[in-house]
Amino acid sequence: MSGSVNALGIYLSKQDLEYDLSLELPVELCTFANKELADISAAVKYLQKQKAIRMRKFLGQYGEALETIRGGELAKPLLFCLNKVMEGATGDE
Repeated sequence: MSGSVNALGIYLSKQDLEYDLSLELPVELCTFANKELADISAAVKYLQKQKAIRMRKFLGQYGEALETIRGGELAKPLLFCLNKVMEGATGDE
């Protein structure tokens, strides 16, 4: 399904933001949540429990790691928007 709608600028999560983040940054998320890598679901639940607060803290600690997932699924909607802005700026729509 995602392959059909991505070209339209519609991006679907696999499950939710925390789960999708765990797929792309599992070591960082488990370290942040103080969980074993084998217990990734507990790390996801930890992040979800105080979503806004813990997400902000996670990004504060591991924001630099986002560069490593530039080619991943989480970055696709942001890169799509950036591309649209750049097309608009150059008139290449």
